Amino acid sequence: MKFRSKLTLFLLLLVLVISGFYYFTFDYNAKSFFLSKSKEDLLGQARLARLLIMNTDPSKISSHQLAVKIGGEINARITIVDHNGSVIGDSVLKESELSQLDNHLHRPEIQAALHNGAGSSVRYSDTVKTSMLYMALPYDAGTHVSFVRLARPLRFLTDDEAKLYKMVGGALLLTMLMALGLSFIISKILSRPLIEMTLVATQISNQEEYQHIKITSQDEIGTLARVLNNMGDRINAQMHELVSEKNRLDAILRGMGEGVLVVLADGTIVLVNPPFRDYFSFNGDEEGKNIFEISDNPELLSTFNEINESGKELVREIQIQKAETTLLTHWVPMKVDSSGEGIVVVFHDITERKRYEDALGKSEQRFRSVVECSLTGMHFITLEPDGRLVLTDANPAADRIVGISHWPLLSRSVEIAFPWLKGDPILDIYRKVASGELGPQSFEYELRFDNKARYYDVRVFLTGYMTISVEFADITERKRLQDELRELSERDFLTEIYNRRKLYELLLVESKKAERHARPLSLILFDIDHFKNINDTYGHDIGDMVLKSIASIVSDGLRSTDIFARYGGEEFVIVCPETTMDGASALAEKIRITIEQYNFTTVGRVTISSGVSSFKNGDTNNTFIKHSDTALYVAKETGRNRVVRAT
Repeated sequence: MKFRSKLTLFLLLLVLVISGFYYFTFDYNAKSFFLSKSKEDLLGQARLARLLIMNTDPSKISSHQLAVKIGGEINARITIVDHNGSVIGDSVLKESELSQLDNHLHRPEIQAALHNGAGSSVRYSDTVKTSMLYMALPYDAGTHVSFVRLARPLRFLTDDEAKLYKMVGGALLLTMLMALGLSFIISKILSRPLIEMTLVATQISNQEEYQHIKITSQDEIGTLARVLNNMGDRINAQMHELVSEKNRLDAILRGMGEGVLVVLADGTIVLVNPPFRDYFSFNGDEEGKNIFEISDNPELLSTFNEINESGKELVREIQIQKAETTLLTHWVPMKVDSSGEGIVVVFHDITERKRYEDALGKSEQRFRSVVECSLTGMHFITLEPDGRLVLTDANPAADRIVGISHWPLLSRSVEIAFPWLKGDPILDIYRKVASGELGPQSFEYELRFDNKARYYDVRVFLTGYMTISVEFADITERKRLQDELRELSERDFLTEIYNRRKLYELLLVESKKAERHARPLSLILFDIDHFKNINDTYGHDIGDMVLKSIASIVSDGLRSTDIFARYGGEEFVIVCPETTMDGASALAEKIRITIEQYNFTTVGRVTISSGVSSFKNGDTNNTFIKHSDTALYVAKETGRNRVVRAT
């Protein structure tokens, strides 16, 4: 169907839809209007009938005769109903038939009349087989209230409705005829430029070389002709450019380093370039011949048959046994030229790459063997573009060290695979090493579970693009042994308090702190009075027991910041940070009294002598201790069991 016919049909359908909508809207409103008007007319006639009945002497004419008389005058069916609902008069029935009628009190118009004084209804009547309009009014029959009911077919209510429908129908018909003519004219006007444009475009498409269109007008058609002339000039220029491009492409294909074969679907060779001839040891006269005539390579010929059957791109490896060469071929079906459909094949020499791949495969196999047999746990992790760290592999040692199977966790985010690492700074190290911001990293890592610490020796290094290897070994036991050895090297074996070497180390820290911040620092040096007599009298075992008891008694009375150490033999040192000379002297006196009052097993009473000194800027460990040692000497010389402050 032409555009003009489609446009005309569309406009006509639009007019029909609008007219139909208007007609049905009018029909609905007209029916409502005329029904209301008919009810008013029938109500007026009912009132007239009621007036006639009430003013008629019932002794001169019966109710039935009165109904017949009034019905004939007003052209409506009159039914007179008494207060019991029995029909006592009807204008269309014989008097003998009245007794056969049912009770009328249940009629909706009479029920409405009982309540409202007047009632009407429209319903289907089995008597006359049509829709009827009923109107009922009560009237005073003297001793009781009776009813007068009028009935009239709905279609006979008024002639005005029919006349109006006829007039509206004629107007709609005239409107549709005028709309049809107008639609034809409009479609002709609107479609004329399109038809002319189609004719011009058809002329352009049928010409190999575009010929200019003569411009005969200055309207839209003339403007379109000028546009088409400009487009034609561009098309001619592009066609010449395409020819030149084809020639350049042919030169590139023949001069490129990779082999190229262009062959038609029937096997006729259209183009081959020098690398292709070199791969297959051809002479240069292949173009125009059939590929099955000049080649005996089974892989080449079977792939040609396969792409002819499937019509889809293929990538295949082809072996040239004589030259020990492997070629990766890419086969693309396409329209070659005016000869028809064909195939373009590009050949890549991947012989060296295959050798490298084989060597890499063997190397990877050796690497995998080392990884699988390693006693060190290994995680292989990749940094994704979105910043996620993804676990890609793990060795059996990792399963054993971590105590889980890593296989279900592969390809998951590290934070999901190992929830205890979420938010851990170690993940930042992983990301920086993977992105190249940091080089290889080695460190000890502490991991706590249920207040229990595990220690790992960790190495992180780059193994590929955005890929790292995390090697780790559980050094918890080694760490424990190191701590024990360090503790043994710092503690006195007998009393389990700090030894002299650790004392010097801590005293150096505290003295520098006191000097830097101008804070007080004091030192107490005490020894056991007549300790040699204890050893000589009771033996060294009892002497050791006394040393251990005194160390325990003194430790219980010190602050957590105080440093308590065995200086040598029966001598002990207490370093008191943030403590003046007065405070240290008071502490020394308290310790002296506590020991004096303590009852040692076997030995009984034991006393100590103490020297107290305060740190001064410029003091070394030796000079600081020397001040207390001098005061201790004075305490010994002046009777023992006392505290002496250094002057």
